[in-house]
Amino acid sequence: MVAVRLAERLAGQRAHCALVLESAFTCFADVVGAAVGWLDRGLTALGNERMDCAGRVARVDPPLWFFHGSLDETVPLARGRLLFEQAPAPRHWVDWPLRHSNLQTDPSERYDAAGREIAQACQRSPPP
Repeated sequence: MVAVRLAERLAGQRAHCALVLESAFTCFADVVGAAVGWLDRGLTALGNERMDCAGRVARVDPPLWFFHGSLDETVPLARGRLLFEQAPAPRHWVDWPLRHSNLQTDPSERYDAAGREIAQACQRSPPP
């Protein structure tokens, strides 16, 4: 994921006040494996992009916020939780009973509330 790679490069520079990851996953092979099972080795071997977030997330400056849809069939919730567990503290997990690409449509307004909470935290502790 581009955001994790960039945040890893900026580690130690206090360049951001929070990193928000939606529908995040450990690595591309894990997502493919969850979707197609044993075919994952062949499919992932065809490309050179590993999207290895798990290998990078521990080197990202916290806080990290993970947003995930519990009905996500593209990136199963368990894949997001694995990445969350590998992230440095403080870290926050929020999930909704929504799918992969519709978290912003959350009728409970928890998505918007989480965004406001992050914005308020950033106002209290902005990067230099």
